[in-house]
Amino acid sequence: MGLIYVRLSTFNNSGLAWIEFELELQENLGKASTFGDGLSFDQRRSDSDAISSDSFAEYSREFEPYDRLLFRNGKVDPLEAVSFSFLVTDFTPTDEFYLVLDPRIPSS
Repeated sequence: MGLIYVRLSTFNNSGLAWIEFELELQENLGKASTFGDGLSFDQRRSDSDAISSDSFAEYSREFEPYDRLLFRNGKVDPLEAVSFSFLVTDFTPTDEFYLVLDPRIPSS
């Protein structure tokens, strides 16, 4: 329990460019994280130097009713990789949590 530093590398094998990338923390898979579960993208700090990506220039965090981190202003072409770094605070009573990945493609 406490603070976890995460460095995630993801390979785009979708055949389409990603123009945004969202990550969502969930204590129970398929259910939004709530304020009371103790799980967040370092919610206690308003601006975090630990949040970064090598392919996206900006990010925003949404804490309630979800714990989401959205990277934007960038692109990951097919067959390329992207890296993300961030902190997760975990004061939950459970041993595991889920990180749901949602790459975004351009709409037509």
